[in-house]
This record gives sequence, structure tokens and C-alpha cells, in this order.
Amino acid sequence: LSKPILNQELIKSRNYEPKKNIFDITLKRVTLAPDGFTRSLATINGQYPGPTIEVKKGDRIVINVRNELGEPTSIHSHGMFQRGTPWFDGVAGQVSLINSCS
Repeated sequence: LSKPILNQELIKSRNYEPKKNIFDITLKRVTLAPDGFTRSLATINGQYPGPTIEVKKGDRIVINVRNELGEPTSIHSHGMFQRGTPWFDGVAGQVSLINSCS
């Protein structure tokens, strides 16, 4: 929803319907050294920072999340309009059947 930083992978929609974009992401731990110190990091699709999702204004997006972290987690997004639920954006501690990744 913004320009990619660093060399982030751009995830592509897995379908061809106009105005509806479906993305599949996997949350998993990977050993990386983003600051020069190797450690286990929670990643999206094995990368840190996570990939950029690019869509056009007015498009509908569906994000399927597979949680392989071994612990409940939540996803927080920036720049996304959520029709009917603007107060819920995935902040930890809130529960939603739509955004919960347990």
C-alpha cells in the first residue's frame, strides 16, 4: 500500500478477477541477521521486512494468513480502509474472527 523499502518481494495476486485480489501469506520464524546479528525472527513469507501488497484504489483485497509461528499473533496494517470495522486494525489484544491468526 506504499512504495517497497529495501529489496522487498512484491506478492502477486493468485487470481485474475478484476478488482478482487487474493493474497496468501505465511507467518513463520526464520533465522536472519537484518542488523548484522543473527537471530530468529517472525517473518511474512520468510522475509523481513515483509512483502509489499500493491493494489489500486477501490480494489477489494482478501488476505489468507497461515500462521506457522506456533503461537497466536495478529497482523497490523497501514493505509488500508476497512469498511464497517475502521476501529479494528489488528492491534494485539483485540479478537476478531476475520483478523485473528491463531
